[in-house]
Amino acid sequence: MFSIRNNVLNFPLFFIKRGLGGVCVCLLLAGCSIGPKYVRPTAQIPAIYKEAKDWKKAHPQDEMIRGEWWKIFNNPQLDALENQVNISNQNIAVAEAQYAQAYALVQAAKSAIFPILGTSASYTRSHGSSGGGGGASNSKSAVSSNLLNADVSWE
Repeated sequence: MFSIRNNVLNFPLFFIKRGLGGVCVCLLLAGCSIGPKYVRPTAQIPAIYKEAKDWKKAHPQDEMIRGEWWKIFNNPQLDALENQVNISNQNIAVAEAQYAQAYALVQAAKSAIFPILGTSASYTRSHGSSGGGGGASNSKSAVSSNLLNADVSWE
């Protein structure tokens, strides 16, 4: 029997099923499309670059002074400035150490905000003997003890 209601309800499903398959086929065919062969374009390469005319080769001077490099200028004023900088560097090192100490104190104070969690576990097994006072019948028994503790404290 022909029912309009069933056909109306199945109509969108028909197109979804058929349309989805059609879309997949179209995508596969589009991925396999054959186009023109790629031809690499030719590039004009100059014989000499404009930057190369003032080029100088490097001459490393490994034998030069590395530590106190400013002494090659033989300038007493520069030597005095370097000594002043060395003293200032010590002041900077002291300031950095004081900052690190203050930061550690702040972190220790902030740790009191959070709860302290602690756990411990133990296992004990003991063997004992039960018997009269020195008789021939010794029967041994084993006793096991498990302990698990959890502590939470907040100040």
